[in-house]
Amino acid sequence: MWEEEIGTDCTFVCCYNDTEEKQFGAHRAILMVSSPVFQAMFKTQMCENLNSEIRIEDANPESVRLMLHYLYCGALLKEPINKNFHIGLSVLFLADKYAITDLKEHTEYVLHKLNNAIQVLTAAHMYNATHLKKVSLNYVCANFQKLSQTDGFKELGDRNPTLLQEVLTLVTKVCQEKPQNRKQKNSEDFFNVFSHLLNENKQKHSGDRLKDAIPP
Repeated sequence: MWEEEIGTDCTFVCCYNDTEEKQFGAHRAILMVSSPVFQAMFKTQMCENLNSEIRIEDANPESVRLMLHYLYCGALLKEPINKNFHIGLSVLFLADKYAITDLKEHTEYVLHKLNNAIQVLTAAHMYNATHLKKVSLNYVCANFQKLSQTDGFKELGDRNPTLLQEVLTLVTKVCQEKPQNRKQKNSEDFFNVFSHLLNENKQKHSGDRLKDAIPP
């Protein structure tokens, strides 16, 4: 019904990053039972209700397609996300924006299996994806020595010092709880990296309050 656009009564218009405009037909009834945001949108005198058009300029068309497929079919297509995890982050953004709880949970589950740990953690923090954030934090903590050498981790302090401090706090807690599980040499290397990052973060962002951010 959705892919054939039979009887559609509203249109998603996607204009993302100056790319060619992409349109998807949809049914108000389906959208309203799936999302309290869409329900409010179509029950009031908002422009989307008056024009029967929902303009999306902050998410790519493929993620909008995946969202609509989920709303109509009840299944999240994983292959596009596995090929390009940024699409998954965009779906997570849409699920949070339109308060589609079950889609958010399914997207979290797919994303937590991917290897882009720092970017996934940042997205989970930004979009209040509680389960995904917990899993990502634990993964980053368990692989701290390796991940702390990546460009993504080094940029985390600039883009999101609050989240970096959260990571470092968890690492400290784990180190205090399980010191017997670390070999001496690895422990020394680990703490050298950790201490450097902690001091650098304190010096660089002392007194600053920066907004959370994630690269597009």
